[in-house]
Parts: sequence; structure tokens; C-alpha cells
Amino acid sequence: MADLRARRKQDQRSNTEELLRMDMDGVLNIGDKKYAVNLLWLTFDEAATTGETIKAQKKIRHDLIKPDFLGERSNLISQQAYGHLKKGHKIGMPVAAAILTDILVGEWHGCFKAENGWWYVAVHGDAIAPDGDLFFDNEEKAYKHFTDANERQAWPRAYAPSEWSVDGASEELDLHALFSNALPSTFLKPVTLTALFGNLRNAITFFVAVGFLALVMLAFGTTSLGSYFSPPNQVKRAITLDITDPIIVPPRYYDSAVINNRLLEIEDFAAPVLIDTCLNVFEDLFVALPGWQMDNLSCRDGNVIATWTRTKARIADLNKLRPRFSPDVVMTYDGQNKLMVRKPLDLSKLEKINMQVKSKEYLYALITGRLETKGDLSIAQIQAPAPPQQIDPNTGEILPAPPADQFLSVEFQSPISAYEWFEDFDIQGMRPLELIWSVRDSQWRLSGLIQYQ
Repeated sequence: MADLRARRKQDQRSNTEELLRMDMDGVLNIGDKKYAVNLLWLTFDEAATTGETIKAQKKIRHDLIKPDFLGERSNLISQQAYGHLKKGHKIGMPVAAAILTDILVGEWHGCFKAENGWWYVAVHGDAIAPDGDLFFDNEEKAYKHFTDANERQAWPRAYAPSEWSVDGASEELDLHALFSNALPSTFLKPVTLTALFGNLRNAITFFVAVGFLALVMLAFGTTSLGSYFSPPNQVKRAITLDITDPIIVPPRYYDSAVINNRLLEIEDFAAPVLIDTCLNVFEDLFVALPGWQMDNLSCRDGNVIATWTRTKARIADLNKLRPRFSPDVVMTYDGQNKLMVRKPLDLSKLEKINMQVKSKEYLYALITGRLETKGDLSIAQIQAPAPPQQIDPNTGEILPAPPADQFLSVEFQSPISAYEWFEDFDIQGMRPLELIWSVRDSQWRLSGLIQYQ
């Protein structure tokens, strides 16, 4: 790991200035979509753990690179991509290299034939190299760059157009097929006003227009509308503190269910403890598998299940994936390019606690107050089937049936990580049913039941 970190830092220092001098187009066309390429990629130093150090790194890079756009990738490796208007980059443009490295993980390099040129990508240990995102409009230059890079280093995997007949290169990969179902994870964000408005002329025009409008409004406001802002004549009113009628305090609200029935208590695991246990197993199963793209992680029925979709992996290599997981997992391949890994939850060290079931009104206010600003929240009332009536064994009389359990069904979805909101479900009577992290679209979903009385 130390050698890999040293290599990244050396690459960044030696190649940054040279790459900035290269004048290449930065737009990749795939069908009717346009992607940002020819970006300068730099990796944060893993030893820089303090906010001050990271902030200093960002300032040094900004002063050296002078970017117009910034893209951030933080899947397995934290990286920043720097773009420029002169290369055709635009605000909100999806970053092609981030998509491809999520599909093809590990250490590799390749040159891909596109509709408008040839795209070279190089990846070291899941990190895009500083000179690993280059776009060529000339096939001869692309071929020379790829073969030179192929000779300088022994790459575990290499991809090249089949007509180049490069020794050691794998079969050619079709960009249309790779990007057809891929969801972008990184987009270009403007870091200058010029980038925000598209060019310097648009920025100047905007601020001139705003300035002119401000002057017009100021002049109009101080003349024609002056009378409207004049203070009104002061009205004198006599205020009496004499109270003629007695003050009647409104009755205090009581929950009739609490008055008429004894407080209902249940024994169960605290919801945040269960969710945190699921998240810990999520971390164990969040593994990069070469040639596989992770779909989602779910936790339900006492198990965590991770699923992947096969992209370029060989079925014959499935057994090689087994050592990446702990012995207690079960791997299943469905024969339809889907791999499922299941790991049971260990609840043996968790303790159940006594919880007091609350009223429906109280729970509504508590849930909405905590969660409605953090994602999409839906709440519905459901009732369990009524328990059967019982017969008194002494008298033979039919006893009144106990009331059926009542629940609030809660569905919550958010792009915010569950690590940021799972403690909001510290609600007595809460029973989590399922937690899902959709890795492809970065969405989290939690469903559960909350018993009320």
C-alpha cells in the first residue's frame, strides 16, 4: 500500500504540468450522449486526515491547475478531476472515466474506439492515473501512446481495438454496451463564474444587466415610490388592563387510549441497534469484484444480501471470488449474470429492551419532525388480524377478544446515507423490516412498522 501511495504522489507531481500543456478535445460522444473526458485526475493523500491538510492540498492544486470545473469521485478511492472550458467541458456533464472505473475495477489500461476519436484510460489500484484520461482525434497518436504505455509497465489487463493486434491486449470492448445501462456517479461542477455562465462574455453580460437593473430600481424607488415608504401618522390608542370576564383555561389533551387502557409495553431490539448491525455487515460485503458491477445491498429476515451484475467476468472464475468473503457467507449465481452473496446477522450479543407503546398522534409528530426534510416519507395505518375469541374454562362463557395490534407502516427513501439518519428511528415500538442501499443510483430505503395504541 505504501508503494502504491508513493507511486501516485510521484505521478501527480511529474505529470500535472505536462498534462496541462496538452491541448486535446474533452468531449466523448456515445450515441446521443456527451461525456467529459481528458480530465486531470489527482488523488488525495491518504495520510491527510485533518481538514486543514485537505484544504491546503485543494488550494495548492487550484493555484497550479486553475480549473473551471471540478468532479469528485469517492467510491473506493477519493479523487478529484479538473476540467477546463477550452476543452469543451460544460456544467453538469457526466464524467466518463468515473463510470468506466466503476465497471472495470482493479489495475488496467485500455484504448477505446469512440464515434469522434480514441479514448485512453489508465487505472492503478482503482485510482485513475493523472495521465489516465486522454482523448485523441488521431488514431496514430492514440496507438503510439497506448503501445508506449504498454511497454513501460506490465499491466495485468489491457484493452485495445482488435485491428491494432497488440500482444497481450484483451478483446476490444464496446463503449455502447458498457455505458448503455451505467448510471453516472460524478458530474462536473463549476468553480469559476466563467464556467458557471459558459464563457466570459456571458458572465460580463449578466453582471452588466444586473447592475443596470439595480440602478433603475434604485432610481425608481427613490422618486416615484417615495411616498409609499413614508411613515404613516402615529395613532394613539388607550390600552386598558382591566379584565371583565374570567379566564377559562382550555382542558389539557389526554390520549383516550392511555386513559381507558393500561400502558402497553413490548420487549424487542432497539431499532437503531438493528440498523447499525446491518450497516456493519454492509461494510463487510461492499467488495469490488473484477468484472462485476454491484447493484445493491439489502438487510431483511436476519440476513444481508449483496448482488452484482456480471459485465466482463468469466463464469469459470467464480470460485476465485470466494476468498474475498468470510466463511459464513453463501454465494449463489442464478445463471442470468446475477451473483448473490448472503451473510446472516449475528444478534447473539444484542439485548432486547422494554419499550412503551406510544399514541398514534405522538408518533406522527415525532416521525415527520425528524425525517420529512431528509427524504421521501410515507406513513400508513394498518391493523393486524383480530385474535380469536377465547372461552372461559370454568364457566364456558365466551370471553371478549383482546384488541388487535395496530401499526404505522413507515416507508423512507433518501439519497442521504443511512449513517446520517438511522438514529432518527430511535422510536419505541419501531420494528425495522428492510434496509436497502441501491448502489447504482445512490438511494437508501428503509421500511418498518411502529406499534401504537
